[in-house]
Order: sequence, then C-alpha cells, then structure tokens
Amino acid sequence: MIMKKITALLLILMLVFSLTACGDKEKTDEKAFDGSETVELVLPEMFFSGESEEEIIAAAKEEGFQTAKVNDDGTVSVTLTKANQKKLVADFDDEIANTISELTKQADETQAFSGVEHNSDYSQFDVKVNKDKYTEEDNFFTIDFAFLGAWRQLLSGTALDKADTVVNIVDEASGEVLYTDSYKQWMDLFGAFSDASSSEDLGGALSGLLGEDFDLGEWESLLEEEEPVAEIPEMEEQVLLDHDGILMKATGIENGYYGIELKIYIENNSEKAVNVSCDSFLVNDYVFSSWLSEDVAAGKKCNSSVSISNSELIASGQQAIGKIGMIPYLYDNETYERIYTADLVEFETSDYDKIVEDVSGRKELYSGDGVYVALSGYSYDEWWGTNNVELYMENNAGCMLSVDVDDIAVNGFMFSGWGYKTIPDGKKAIVSVSLSESDFESNGIDEVEEIDFSISGMDEDTWDDVFDAGRISVTKADLDACSR
Repeated sequence: MIMKKITALLLILMLVFSLTACGDKEKTDEKAFDGSETVELVLPEMFFSGESEEEIIAAAKEEGFQTAKVNDDGTVSVTLTKANQKKLVADFDDEIANTISELTKQADETQAFSGVEHNSDYSQFDVKVNKDKYTEEDNFFTIDFAFLGAWRQLLSGTALDKADTVVNIVDEASGEVLYTDSYKQWMDLFGAFSDASSSEDLGGALSGLLGEDFDLGEWESLLEEEEPVAEIPEMEEQVLLDHDGILMKATGIENGYYGIELKIYIENNSEKAVNVSCDSFLVNDYVFSSWLSEDVAAGKKCNSSVSISNSELIASGQQAIGKIGMIPYLYDNETYERIYTADLVEFETSDYDKIVEDVSGRKELYSGDGVYVALSGYSYDEWWGTNNVELYMENNAGCMLSVDVDDIAVNGFMFSGWGYKTIPDGKKAIVSVSLSESDFESNGIDEVEEIDFSISGMDEDTWDDVFDAGRISVTKADLDACSR
C-alpha cells in the first residue's frame, strides 16, 4: 500500500497530462511526407500503469492509433499515421506552454517561480526563481517538466533509453543553479519504491532526489497507512466461473498490498489464451469501482485479487464485508471480443449478520421508473484535491442500468466533472462526482452556494432510455447536512 500511495503522490502533478500521454506516442520526420505513411513507436510501461491489455489497446485506438501491442517487458508498441503524429506533437507543445503559464501566472509575495525557459528539443528546462522565496519544497514541482520534456522527446521519435530531460532551478538574479534533477532520476526513484517498506524509506528516497532538508509537509499525511474500516471476514471457497475449461474461484479475503483484497485463482485448461475480467464487483449489494483483468495463456494458471476500497465502504455507510458479488466474463486474447458473460455470482461471508447500512444524512432527489436517487455525501479527496458530491442510487428498473450524471454547474458556472456507473437490477451504488480545484479557481468560487446537474439512465443491453430526472439542484445547506 505504501508504494501505491507514494506513486500516486508523485503522479498528482502529471495526471493533468494523462490524455496527452496516451497521445504522446508519435514520431516526427523533418523530411516532407504526405501524412498517410505510418510510424511505429514504443512507449513506456508507466504510461499504462494499472491498465489491462484490453484497456490499453482500446485507449490507444480512441486516441487515433491504428494498432497497439503490449510487449513482454510491459512497453507498448503503437502505430499511427505521420499526419496524426504531427498533430499530436503540436497539441503537446501547447500543453507544455500551458503548464509554463500556469506555474508562473499566479506570482505573489510568496511564490518563488518567475519564469521558465527550455531548449528546442525540450531536453533542458531552466525554471527561474527568486532565491529569497525559494525553498526545497519547490523542487517537487520540477517533476512536471522532467516528464513533459521526456514525453515530448518520445513524441518526436527519441528511443526509450535515450529520452531524458534535465531540469534546473536557477536564481533569476545571479544565474546560480540551485537544484537539478532529470527524468531519468525520477524514473530511478520510481524503481526504488519497490524496495521501500515504510514511510521512512520513502521519505529517504524523496530526500535523496529533492534535497536532504526536503519536508513532505502537507503531503506527509498521505503516506500514513489507512486502517481498514471493516474487519477481515472468513469465507468458503467460491466458484465464480466454470466455462469451456476456464475456472475462476474466490479463495479468501485478507489484508493485501492495496488494503483489503478478495483473492482470486484462475485456471485456463482451454486451448487458447483468454482475458478474465468482471463487469460488476459488489460488496453488500453496492457496486464498487474495483476491477479485475487477467490474461491467462492456454494451459496456465493465475493468482490475482480484487481490492475492496476503504473510501467506498465509508461512502456507502458500510462497516462490514458480509456479501460479495461479481459478474465474470471472458475475452478472446486474439480478437479482443467478449466470448462469454456469466450470471451474477453472489456469496456470503462470516460477517453477513453484521451488515448495517448507515443512511443518515441522505436527502431524496428523485424517485420514479424503478430508480431512486439521493444526496448521500459531500467530501474532500486530499489525494486528488477534489470536492466530491456523492449520490446514492438504487436500481429496481428490471435491467442493467447505466447512469450518467452530467452538465455539472456550481453557483451557475459550468464545471468539468461528471459521474457514471453501471448498476445491476436490484442493486445499489454511490456515484461520485468530482469537482476540481482548478474549476473553482478559474471561476472565482470560494464557497459553494448551489450545485446542479442532470441525471439520466439507460438499459445497458438495449440502450433504451429508462429514466430522466432532469435538472437537480442541491444547496449549501444540503451539502453541509451530509458532509464528512
């Protein structure tokens, strides 16, 4: 869990570029070309951390790549036309310019940053600061430019082992270099996380790069281990899927690398490779965002797990893991077509009798067409710096329901947040709508007076409309009543 948390911490400043990173897979050519020729690029594994091969390929195609292949070492080979590549490079140049602007436009009495310069191939950035305001905590923000520069080099065709960007923090008055790091140093640090077993180890690794006096400050609390909100129950081994030689079983529940985990065992006794995944994962009849995706070669076995999120247990008002459900399915590894979907499998644990649902603070927002919606929570996520509106939804519409929460507005200003969940018939979910700090800042909003949004849902199988709640508003008083 420690490694996961610190990795997420270091990626916070880069996530804004994630879509571009998916599109950062290009190779330019100084010679004239008609744009129809294709080029092949090899992209780092970290671009796709936590994604299945199926998800990687789907995302690559969405971004305009013609083909995508996951290599044995985890890197991904993609092809695209030179015309599309050229456009993506230009788009990424705009992202770099925007990042520079964002870093320096809010200069005030405390901010050290005053300007950023870079060379033509983005292999070096000089971040100008006022030395009197500069602290070692400012070193943390160079990660943006280290990765942006290296990604830009990958876009222009630089090989993986050659891409590097050096970032200097320079006193604007004297020209003195106060600090230097690079993309390769950050990558080495990521590699060192696999050997870290405590917050102290990670703090030491960070200090080695950012400076001996570097203080984690406000980030330190994010490194603390979370105490599970539920006890670890006992369970009997449960067959989840048994189809055409593919066997999938739940074998136990225990504390694992990512917190509480349902342990999964898979056997592929068929003659072809398959991907084993799940459509819905449920705890106490609530759909959780946990997912499973494992590639299993013919004749091979696999041990895996599904995480049970602390935050989702809290959001749904649960303190026990008494019932678990899953809809497993199979993909063909060659065609990437779904070849089998199982029925919902549910089983009870030793804590089934301890299931108690805390519904205090919920406010009904909509009831009709077999669907019930209520405001259930308003919380702040310190990982991502977002305010989250949590909506309780119950599906009794007789179908697999896909719910959309869209067109979010705060105090009359449109926000970029949205919410989505697929809920099996007779089940529940907490749909979280994230409101980013950047949207609050760009719209000059210091305090929420009203949040309004639209909610609708359709049948997942037929795409027929099931319900449309129209525009729904919640007030500051409503949010205060359910805040946590």
